[in-house]
This record gives sequence, C-alpha cells and structure tokens, in this order.
Amino acid sequence: MVIILDANILHKFFDILHEDHRHYKPVYKCLFEKKGKIVLGGTTLKKELLERNKKFLPVFAELSRAGKILRLIDEEVDDLEKKLKDIEKSKDFDDPHIIACIILSKTEVLVSDDSRADRFIKDKRFYPKKFIIPSIYRLYSHRHLMDSCS
Repeated sequence: MVIILDANILHKFFDILHEDHRHYKPVYKCLFEKKGKIVLGGTTLKKELLERNKKFLPVFAELSRAGKILRLIDEEVDDLEKKLKDIEKSKDFDDPHIIACIILSKTEVLVSDDSRADRFIKDKRFYPKKFIIPSIYRLYSHRHLMDSCS
C-alpha cells in the first residue's frame, strides 16, 4: 500500500507518545510492520517533510534503508504541481504538490489533518479520467482504510 504523509501530521505520527498518535497507529503499523510505503518526491514535499521537520530525519533514513519510501522524480512532481496550480487559482489551494504525488504514485491513502484541503484533494478536475481518488485518513475511525495493507 502506498501512502502519502502530509507534513501536518508528522509529529503525531512519528511521536508514539503524542496524545493523538492513537489515531495514526494503524497507519504506523502498516508502514513499520507491514508492506506499506510512503511517497517522497518533488521540491515542495521534500521541503515540508525533510527540511522543516529535521528531527524526523533519522526516521526517514531508517525508512529509506528498509525500502519503505517510494521516491518520485522531483522534476515530474514539480512540473505537474505547476500545471495543477494553473487549473486552480484559489489562495486556499496550497497542496498541489500533494495531488501531483498522488497522481504519479497512484497513492491509495493520504494521511492528513488539513480538512481545508479535502475539497481540492477530492476534486476530479485535477485527476486523469478513471483515476481512483485516494481516501483521506484522519482519525482512528478511518482504520478500515488500512485493511488492505498486508
């Protein structure tokens, strides 16, 4: 299963002592105990995940060594991100890089706390025809989304 972690949940996701980690435990298990992989690619996503969250660099290094990161070609993500920005001019549309990664990786689940972005993530205008738009995992009640992670 391919998963995208939005930068806004990293502290809750990787810090097992965080009070909200319980919501992300099924995703955490998918990634660390099963065959789950996270997506990494594009200038913006790399900046958000790695540069702005340096305390998690050792975890990303561990995931990389374990083959748990699906790396996308940065230029492809950046180019698609620009095209998506041309489609939607709203100031609220600040995650075109996430949609670009979804499309290029065929991600099944986006793990995010940003409900403001939901309307864009679910907007069919951004995706190729017949593309399966990913589910958004936000709370423990969404644990069923991890059922296919073996």
